[in-house]
Formats: sequence, C-alpha cells, structure tokens
Amino acid sequence: DLLNSASGRTAFVVEKALFESTLLGVCRLTDPPNGQRGASKNISVSRVPQLVASYPNPRELELLVDSACNRSAFARTWRNKRLAHADDDVREGRAKIDDASRLKVLGALDSIADVVRWIGLACLDTTISTHPVSEFADDEVEFLEVLFLGVEAREERIRRFRQHISEQRYDQAEALISDLPSWLTFRPE
Repeated sequence: DLLNSASGRTAFVVEKALFESTLLGVCRLTDPPNGQRGASKNISVSRVPQLVASYPNPRELELLVDSACNRSAFARTWRNKRLAHADDDVREGRAKIDDASRLKVLGALDSIADVVRWIGLACLDTTISTHPVSEFADDEVEFLEVLFLGVEAREERIRRFRQHISEQRYDQAEALISDLPSWLTFRPE
C-alpha cells in the first residue's frame, strides 16, 4: 500500500520485476543436474545427490530434492511459458498455467532451504541458517520510513499548493513547485 501510494505504476513494475526474478531464481536452484543436451552441469539442488552419495541417508536427501523440485514446478512452467518464451496457446488463452503466488514461492524456497540444511547437518556437521537476518538490520525499515515520510510530505505540499491557489496566492503556489530539483521534474521529449 505504501509503495502504491507513492506511485502505483512504478510499484507495480518493481513488484512484477522482483517477482519474476524470484521465479527465475527458484528455477535456477531446482533445474535438472545437467543441461538439455547433457554437456553442461547445472549448479542446483538436483545435482546434490550425485555429489554426496556416500553420506548417510541419501534417500532422505533425494526426497527433499524431489520435494523442492515438485514445489517449484509452477515456477518452471512460468519460466518456460511466460517469462523466457511467449507460449502462443497461453497468451491467446487456449492453455492455462498454474498460478504463481507469493505463498507458492515461499513454499518452494522453504523446500530448497530444507536441502541446504540437510547438507549442513549431514555433510558439514553444522546448522545452516537459511533465512539469515540482514547485516543491515534496519535498512529496509529506514527505506520504508523515508518513503512513508515522503508520501506524507508530498500530501502536505499538495494541500498547501491547493490552499495557495484557492486564496489566489499564485506566487507561493509556484514556489512550491519550482523549488524541486530538476531531476525530479525533467521529462524527456
């Protein structure tokens, strides 16, 4: 809501780009162990069982990898049919693909994290934190705070501008607009 109040169109574009990038990342993490022609090797959780076959409980790892791949199948379909390629049947509504939702993405990421945690325990004898706390613990909060205060300041500026116009104080109304830096008011022709 905060991003939408700052700029709905920009918020939509940013959200869409981040979501699609996340879907592509989920695919990269769960791609098959080898490329389509078998010549290249992918760095993905699907390749891990080949690398750690001698460790205890390889079947448990295989089940975790299968779960990660199954829970990310929707992202692969999106990548193949909508993001990397424009499937004509999907675009024209003759074929449907599963919805991609935040909940499905979180489920896929949790399943991938299960594989990473298994590697930590079985291979490295350590616990791996797969959802670490940011080193910049308040960075995202500060960003949102500045955005929130900026939206409030913009609303106050608009209120004052309208008040100046209604009171026919056009010079003061103009001053509210003209004191913005040029990079905020520049529009290419």
